[in-house]
Amino acid sequence: MMNTLKSLRLPAIPLTTWLIGLGLLFLAMHPVVWLTNTWFDPAYDSSGFWIFWLAVILFSWSFTSPSGTQPVSDQRKGVWLLLAASSLRVISQLMAVNILGAMTLAVDVYALGLMTGLKDRRRAVSPFWLAVVFGFALPITNVLQPMLGHLLQQLSALGAASLLGVFYRVHVEGIRILLAGQNILVDLPCAGTQSATYLLLFFALLMALKRPKVIIAIPGLLIALLLAYLANTVRITVLAIGIAFPNVVGHVDVMSQPWHDEIGLAFLLFFGLLPLLWLSRRLPGDAANHQAKPVPQEHLRPGVWFTHLKLWLACGFVACALLIISLPAHPMDVSPPLKPVCLPMSLEGEPAVRLPLTEKETAYYTCYFPPSSTRSCM
Repeated sequence: MMNTLKSLRLPAIPLTTWLIGLGLLFLAMHPVVWLTNTWFDPAYDSSGFWIFWLAVILFSWSFTSPSGTQPVSDQRKGVWLLLAASSLRVISQLMAVNILGAMTLAVDVYALGLMTGLKDRRRAVSPFWLAVVFGFALPITNVLQPMLGHLLQQLSALGAASLLGVFYRVHVEGIRILLAGQNILVDLPCAGTQSATYLLLFFALLMALKRPKVIIAIPGLLIALLLAYLANTVRITVLAIGIAFPNVVGHVDVMSQPWHDEIGLAFLLFFGLLPLLWLSRRLPGDAANHQAKPVPQEHLRPGVWFTHLKLWLACGFVACALLIISLPAHPMDVSPPLKPVCLPMSLEGEPAVRLPLTEKETAYYTCYFPPSSTRSCM
């Protein structure tokens, strides 16, 4: 047993990598705290906690394997990416834009993947697609639904109405499907943003392991989006049939649990995950680890000057990280000023009663609004 443990040696980590990691730790404190809170806040309904550990396991699985010949250009690119992410964190810190600071964590993952040579190891992983996998730990669904939710609702209603029109007389009005006297509403959860997010996460995971060229990955991404739309359209079609014609589905209440979620998972599996897995197995991957091409020595050995430059840059990066996290936050309100609201003294005979703010409301208004903006003339 002891001999087995001695044989498991982790790769040697240079001093510059330790310094950069320390700087990243400083910079990531505020974004990580905010991101962690979104994982456990019911308002976000996020699965980011499990996705985060999926990215960590994937990184560790590749990092603990023997490394190959890594060009120094990857290390340089990683350093400049970290510096670019630091500039974005200045804006995030000064304006208290939490989502922007959290998005830079994905850039950190990409940079660390380049600097640790994940794509050149025996168990190779694409640093870019690993960063994409980590990006799904962010509350993406809460960002996409306000932007694309209504459009996806309309597209889903049109698609489901087209399938239902093959067998039944159906009429669609916006996001409403009229079938057999039933008014079926395609609400925001039925827009398909959550199922599309899971399918795209699965696609990013496959691409991280397969490592195809960009010209091949882009069509695969479009196919993944098309499969997500198809799976959600078929799901809505089956739910509509179950609502309008209960006898077709054996008088099962398709809107109750667990039937509602199981129907969605089944169609996501058969119309999304399995076809995507079948297609990915036929994509040509990056065979650089099986047939390593000779790399010129000048691209492998950075030289003394670049080694010293990296050390100074790493020290400067730590100093900048300490400076950035110490900057005071000044949230900017870009909305136009509003006049004080004059509330009525009574409503239908009920007198107005001033209630104190809750602890959560007080913390919110104190943080983001000056005291003068909360006045009222009640």
